[in-house]
Amino acid sequence: MGRSVTYNYPVTWMHIIYFISSTGSVTFNGKTVMSGDAAIAANDAITVRANLSQCSGSISLLADSDNDGVGQIYAREGASIAALGSGSVSIDGSGVMTFKRYDYSGRWGYFDRKMRAPSMIISNNSLFSSNNMVSVSGGAIENITTNAPKVEFYKTQDTFYIEKVNEINDFINIEGDGINVTYLKTANVTLKTDGLLDTNPGVILNAPTLTLIADRFGTNVHSDRGK
Repeated sequence: MGRSVTYNYPVTWMHIIYFISSTGSVTFNGKTVMSGDAAIAANDAITVRANLSQCSGSISLLADSDNDGVGQIYAREGASIAALGSGSVSIDGSGVMTFKRYDYSGRWGYFDRKMRAPSMIISNNSLFSSNNMVSVSGGAIENITTNAPKVEFYKTQDTFYIEKVNEINDFINIEGDGINVTYLKTANVTLKTDGLLDTNPGVILNAPTLTLIADRFGTNVHSDRGK
């Protein structure tokens, strides 16, 4: 078992660059405020039980840094992972990533957050928000909602199959095999896979700008750009 790091009390870091590395797990039990670039890496899990905020700069969370398939990123419901900036959100899932709440609201400065964990990304009651772009990749991408003006969903399994598309007020929801994501009707959307991209018969994909990237396309794929 590796060395684990736990922060039990509220803490404020004002460093320009702050780096935490653990051969075990990293746990935040108290409210944490950061200012300046921050990188948090753990061979096992990263757990956030109270608000984790970045005032400026960037923050990087990396679980399962030793690539042994053990480790996830988990935020308890009611706790937020927030940044006050205007950049992009990049979530690279190479295993299991779990979020209860994910909040990103722009005010000042530049922000770029990258999170990775051991091929499924699963969210519960989460909002992935950015003034720029939200990019999510994983073998399965479940229950992701975003209000970003640009979104990219990269399904790393061999098949990206969409079973249905639903309109929910100002949002579009697409559901399928290992995919359940919701995004703004006004968002520019990229759907990507290295294998087959296909849909159920009658399913129409639409967005102001819609980009479909795949090694091959099924006969049912139809789009209505700019609808």
